[in-house]
Amino acid sequence: MAGAVLKLYDDPPVQADVSTPGKSVFRWKEPNCGRHFKSIAEFLISFDISDNGPSPGRWSDLDRSAQAVLPVLLRHTNEKGFAHPGEHRLAAMSGFRDRKTVRKATRNLEMFNLVKIEKITTRTGHRQKRYDLSYVLSNGSGINIPSIHIDGGNWACLTPAAKALAMIFWYFSKPRPDLDPDHDGENWVEDDGLTEYLMERKVDFCNAEPGILRDFANVSRRAYGQAMDSLVKNNIIAPHPSRPDGWMVYVMPPYIKKSSYMNDHHARDIW
Repeated sequence: MAGAVLKLYDDPPVQADVSTPGKSVFRWKEPNCGRHFKSIAEFLISFDISDNGPSPGRWSDLDRSAQAVLPVLLRHTNEKGFAHPGEHRLAAMSGFRDRKTVRKATRNLEMFNLVKIEKITTRTGHRQKRYDLSYVLSNGSGINIPSIHIDGGNWACLTPAAKALAMIFWYFSKPRPDLDPDHDGENWVEDDGLTEYLMERKVDFCNAEPGILRDFANVSRRAYGQAMDSLVKNNIIAPHPSRPDGWMVYVMPPYIKKSSYMNDHHARDIW
């Protein structure tokens, strides 16, 4: 199911700010992306270069602002790996208040050779930044990022350390029908039943050790607790009801943010 696109989503429009003539701002609208995913290459998170198993990849070395922006850029890529969202959009969907932080983030991504940035001329005769993410975009096995978390505002509301951890939870989580509280009681499903389950499931399961999660996200012990609280509050993960050592990782979150809330708190006064 990696990289599967079940329903495409038209990006929310950029509207004019009537209070400031000539200024364009991003406005959230209710998402309708459904079960839409973008898949990022596993090497970003992990390198398997020793007999000791996987070790943290480039994700752990990225600036927190770059970690916030990369999934949003990925969300906007086309089939060729190109994305060209405006800086107001990137700021709002990443949870920033200013475009300066977006520029800092994209420079950091460019420094790590994860994104190439160039200026192009559009068919309407305007200059525009184009981001090339073909190097990290996975068309096969990779880490699935549910678009609903980006479009629904859950991602923007996470703390910086929680964003770092979210990607690690997506990396280490796996479908587990036997541990899915919504499953109909069978321990496992096979063949066509498994395919149907994978297409409809709402959660995956992760029981990675806290120390491993911290190392791969480069999150300190001190910041870890607050970051986990943010992940739970914003419906990225939830404690498993019968496995105290594990977490449910939402493929489809039970709640997303209201567009009115996001416009009032995460799309206003971006400079």
